[in-house]
Amino acid sequence: MLTMLFTTMLGVFPVESRDTSMPKAVKPEKELYVKAQYAGNMGFISAGVGSYFFNDRISADVNYGLLSKYINGVRVHSFSVKPAYNFKEIHYGSFTTRCYAGMNVVYSIGRNIYPRAPDHYPRNYYPQNAFHFNPFIGLKKGNEINERKIRKLHLYAELGTVDYEIWYALKNKEIAVYDILNLCFGMIFQLK
Repeated sequence: MLTMLFTTMLGVFPVESRDTSMPKAVKPEKELYVKAQYAGNMGFISAGVGSYFFNDRISADVNYGLLSKYINGVRVHSFSVKPAYNFKEIHYGSFTTRCYAGMNVVYSIGRNIYPRAPDHYPRNYYPQNAFHFNPFIGLKKGNEINERKIRKLHLYAELGTVDYEIWYALKNKEIAVYDILNLCFGMIFQLK
């Protein structure tokens, strides 16, 4: 599982192509960014690095999140790959607002988190709880700042959920949509 996660992470970082016969839309651009996020099913706080592709239409980042035992009672480490599609862009002066959606793939490690339920549990009674798909939709507001190493600063908010919460809501009609949604906030520093 970790091998698959790290192999996917290597594909996030752009590689400059020396083949000039490729169309510009296919060549990865060197649009690296670093980010910090609060909440959003990747830990209480998370940090990551990523890149934009295909003229900023696609973004993908790799993140590490931490949920402290002082907050949760048990420490949880989360690793994720988070691709997103920017489907709408609005410009106002030097500000840019982007609407985007994606699917965060999260692998968590901690006490009582299992890639496969232990043998002492009844067979097929509990699902695995280490690997999840988290769909999200978000808004990102950016501004050109052109400082030494930072070209743009983006602030963002996302509304998301977790795969098993969708499943429970479909099975139990008493669970409302707002019960399975979560909100996260973050900052992206787009590098030069």
